[in-house]
Amino acid sequence: MRHPRGWFIGLILSVALGTAGPAWATMDNTKSFKQAYPDAKVAGCKTCHQGTVGKKGDLNAYGLALQKAKAEAADAKKLTVEDYKALDAEDADGDGMANAAEITAGTNPGDPASK
Repeated sequence: MRHPRGWFIGLILSVALGTAGPAWATMDNTKSFKQAYPDAKVAGCKTCHQGTVGKKGDLNAYGLALQKAKAEAADAKKLTVEDYKALDAEDADGDGMANAAEITAGTNPGDPASK
């Protein structure tokens, strides 16, 4: 006899394995962000995304600026230290504070209410 929760475990494994590809890009981007800003007080999905869980197409102002800057690259989904640093002096969210200054201060460079 099959375990009644066996189908549920199979479903969870299928979903987890089916989403593994995009998760690798996220891990790589988080790693390169932490390399670019080792003293950053925050380094999570909300740095570039609207929500606490980064989803495709759910980018905030900083995420959109990174996407635009990386648009013509061969590996457009994988961000490098140089990609982040190229936007340091810009103010992606228009709140009067440069992206690097917000990252250093622990505020969000993609949220104008966070400065």
